[in-house]
Amino acid sequence: MRSGTSSSERVRQWFYPAILKKNFARFWPLWLGWGLVWFLLVVPRIFSYPDNRWYSPSSDAYPRTLILDIIISYGPWMAALFGILAAMVLFSYLCNHRSAGFFHALPVRREGLFFTNYLSGLLFLFVPLAAVAGLAGLAELWVTSGFDFPSLFLLVFCVGAMGFFFYSFAVFCAMFTGHILALPAFYGILNGLIWAIFALFYELCHQFLYGYTADGLMDEIVLWFTPLLNLYSKLGYDDEYHLTGLFPIFVYAFVGLILTALALVAYRRRRIESAGDVISISWVRPIFKYGVALCAGVVLGTGTWALFFDGSHQNPTLLALCVLLWGGAGYFVSEMLLRKSFRVFRAGWKGAVLSMAVLGLLCGALIFDLTGYESRVPQADAVTSVELRIFSYPNDFASASSVSLTEPEHIAAAVALHQSIVDQREILRKSDGNEYSISTTSTGVPYATEDIFYTEFTYHLTNGGTLSRHYSLLPVSDALLADPSSLCAQLTALVNQPEVLVRYYAALDAGTLSGAYLETQSEWSDSEQQYVSLEEAGRLLEAVQSDLEAGRIGRRFLLHSLERLETCYSTDLVFFLRTDPSEESRTVSVTLQTTARDTLAVLEELGLASQLRLLSDPSFPASE
Repeated sequence: MRSGTSSSERVRQWFYPAILKKNFARFWPLWLGWGLVWFLLVVPRIFSYPDNRWYSPSSDAYPRTLILDIIISYGPWMAALFGILAAMVLFSYLCNHRSAGFFHALPVRREGLFFTNYLSGLLFLFVPLAAVAGLAGLAELWVTSGFDFPSLFLLVFCVGAMGFFFYSFAVFCAMFTGHILALPAFYGILNGLIWAIFALFYELCHQFLYGYTADGLMDEIVLWFTPLLNLYSKLGYDDEYHLTGLFPIFVYAFVGLILTALALVAYRRRRIESAGDVISISWVRPIFKYGVALCAGVVLGTGTWALFFDGSHQNPTLLALCVLLWGGAGYFVSEMLLRKSFRVFRAGWKGAVLSMAVLGLLCGALIFDLTGYESRVPQADAVTSVELRIFSYPNDFASASSVSLTEPEHIAAAVALHQSIVDQREILRKSDGNEYSISTTSTGVPYATEDIFYTEFTYHLTNGGTLSRHYSLLPVSDALLADPSSLCAQLTALVNQPEVLVRYYAALDAGTLSGAYLETQSEWSDSEQQYVSLEEAGRLLEAVQSDLEAGRIGRRFLLHSLERLETCYSTDLVFFLRTDPSEESRTVSVTLQTTARDTLAVLEELGLASQLRLLSDPSFPASE
């Protein structure tokens, strides 16, 4: 009687049913557990429909929103978990000398062995999902007398496509290691490696380069290399219960095909004797060693510096030293893993020195700003607009909003301010800004005399590019504000020009007015609100816009100073504006100020001015 894998015809096959049956019989806990978990996630919740009618505005939409929520909430991480578990069990024979020798001694093709095990994993993935979808459909018929095929199809398709990618990625990782415990470690690390390196590299640049801020385009690129984060950030559904964010699923499914092909190529060249090795392919070993050194230097070096030396911003050399030492240590650890021995110092010291040299060059380039990043300020005539962001008082709509400057004189003022910061960077980077200092009025109301502020510049250049810088811990005080050449005085003068104030509150012109109310902050209770009629709201809006154009309202303060206390009221005027009839109204708040002549006149006519209280007034309106 011939063996199921011993004939010459079988040797030429790309798929072996006997091995497939053996996989189903041997690894039944995986596919059965996968199906059982999804059954418990979906079917019992459908049967709970009579007790959850409030879940969605439409009773017919309940099963659909339920399935979509389950896909979004559980799909990505469940698919990622299945991928590594399936790869570990189906390709575990590659991590044991006896099993690897046995399977590869059989008269079967490597390609056939690979595809049979790989397709076993896909069947483990899709067959239980299809069964759960069928049972969920029967549950829907029982509970709602309806059958929502699109949502059930999406359950199988989306979770299956995500599982296909993660499983293919895990199989790809399995081809490069012969150690069963190294496989989940590599899989987990590679899934988040780019994000972690970028985050820590950002921290290095933030510490070494004054004014450094991350590039938004780079953030998006890093997100694509972090599948779990990307899927969770993109997946959702709209008001009509249509699943959105499907594009990443198609992209990752296509990448899964590429990874499968690469895994097959690696499998064909893999040495059977590598079972038990951390890295099974020789040319990957140098990449592994120097990769571990780089990651250890950046991750552990930054972590050590933050844990034991945080606050030593004045001495970037200390951070660089931590990075270099951990880089060398990481190289020796990688050598130990590859050689399976602690005696690696004599053979590995050259690689450790090279790793430390590369990290030293990186840190040196950042410390000495060899690229000129810190001193780079664009010419005013090369800028089309500047987005300026600060945190300022009062705490209304404009307090943390950015303002777009397009007028040539405003762009020139922003560039001049930026240049002043760059010129003073050596002084500014060595201090943590002024200490927070407070004083009190004669009536006991506290105010600040010293503090810090931040500002952020985003230039849109004539060549189509952008340039961004962020500066924090900048000092502000009464004395500095009185000096026109100080940074805080320059910034205050720029943002308080009437044309700029109008841009801060440009949202007042961006919709149809639908209402307004006065909101007064109380010291002893929640804020009090007094609504006005739509006609009164229109008059108030016209008055506010008139005061903004004249620079009499909306004035920004970098310091919670005595001048702010004597200028600002404890009452905000809040407008409801609707840009689309189908959407909710947007609120825009404007803090009332003593200089707002037209607005105060309208409030006086409406009999509402009597309730206004300055921030310097210790008496607040009592709550009812």
